[in-house]
Amino acid sequence: MFKKILVVAALSLASLAANAELVHTDWETQGDQKAALDTLTGLEWLKLDNSGSYANTESTLATNYDGWRLPTYSEVSSMLASVMPSINVFAGGGYIQHTNVASPVIYAEVTNFATFIGGTVNTAGPDQFFMGAYKKDSGAIGITGAEFMYRDSQNFARFYPLNNYYGEGNFANSGTFLVSDGGTTLSSINNPSLNALNPNSPYAQSGGGQVSDVSAPMGSLIGGLFLMGLMTRRQRKNS
Repeated sequence: MFKKILVVAALSLASLAANAELVHTDWETQGDQKAALDTLTGLEWLKLDNSGSYANTESTLATNYDGWRLPTYSEVSSMLASVMPSINVFAGGGYIQHTNVASPVIYAEVTNFATFIGGTVNTAGPDQFFMGAYKKDSGAIGITGAEFMYRDSQNFARFYPLNNYYGEGNFANSGTFLVSDGGTTLSSINNPSLNALNPNSPYAQSGGGQVSDVSAPMGSLIGGLFLMGLMTRRQRKNS
């Protein structure tokens, strides 16, 4: 019986990990929600509307963005894939377009990305952009993200995949992707265990545990397994 419980628990743990998501965190002041925590990796992402063009952001990292760093290409692609699992984030051929009517699941995923990554509003029109610059492994600068439009009585969401967009100079409404391993945002300073799943975080480096407060359901499940193990042993002794 206990073996069956272990199997179910293992599957539940895998499900919790697979369904990791972004949650709001505070960068400078309580409640500002200028950052987002990836509960799968323990990385915190600065929302795009708080950064500038790639050139300006890179040149002021040590001053305006102390504690933040440019993410690797792998970190950007992994975040996109985990937040928008129904979309091929590496697709070629320009943007991928979906409507809230024809593709409600994909539309919802792109909306989720925009909600937690942030973006800018095009003051020349009603469209909203949630685009970020990043550095490819080759050293070239790319742009990826989403655009929302309202056309012909329908809401459209466009996602611009990795690797095919043609450079920062062609997109004036772009921010820059920045990440923190921990200890930079007010949220992670107040609660270092938020970054526990990131092996490079100050919390993990100092020998902290691997269960983050954000992953409380997982911690509760582990605790439950421990209690069930004790109960099973007691039942065997009493039988």
